[in-house]
Amino acid sequence: NTSATSITLKQDGSSVNPKLGQDQSELFKFSVKNNAENNEDVSVSEITLKEDSSIDETTELANVALYYNGKEVAKVASMTNKYVTFKLVSPILIKEGKTEKFSVKADIIGGAGDTVSFIVDNDLDITATSSKYGYVSIDSSLVDTKGETGELTVQAGELTLVDLDAPSDIIREDKDDVVLGTVKVTNIAGKNLELQEFGVKATLTPGTATSGG
Repeated sequence: NTSATSITLKQDGSSVNPKLGQDQSELFKFSVKNNAENNEDVSVSEITLKEDSSIDETTELANVALYYNGKEVAKVASMTNKYVTFKLVSPILIKEGKTEKFSVKADIIGGAGDTVSFIVDNDLDITATSSKYGYVSIDSSLVDTKGETGELTVQAGELTLVDLDAPSDIIREDKDDVVLGTVKVTNIAGKNLELQEFGVKATLTPGTATSGG
């Protein structure tokens, strides 16, 4: 008789509240343990998480990425209806009895005062195979349990400016009205604020720049 190899997903400590405008802010940390006891390794190739709080992940988060042992291993492949999916080009191998650590990071481009919380909504949202028998069962304390993962709140000053990537970093000299960059201004002061002066700096070539105010 053979029993299915199982892996256990758990939250791996807490993250600090992200700040509006922060790049690659850590939003969620979790670990994956291979519970095998029969010399069986497990490969994890795809992970889908659900953003289960108030932030709009499609407009207020950017460059969402999965990290493994501190290194980026996958950009988000899709973000649909609060679900974010990471597909690993090179599956992560977890040896028998070992635990590997992952985290989710993103640029915070909006959502001042909103909350962020990731969960595993369904066991089928984790794609993993074992080296001997293929099938892997999922044991997760992150399944539809916001109380386990907790919530983070996006922090911001009364007035926050966030620079957004330009549509292209290549400019043709025969084009007019080219968008060089965009700045998103968020006011949570509870009153109207007046922006009286705004300066920009444009770098034309390495070592040459013009500025105006």
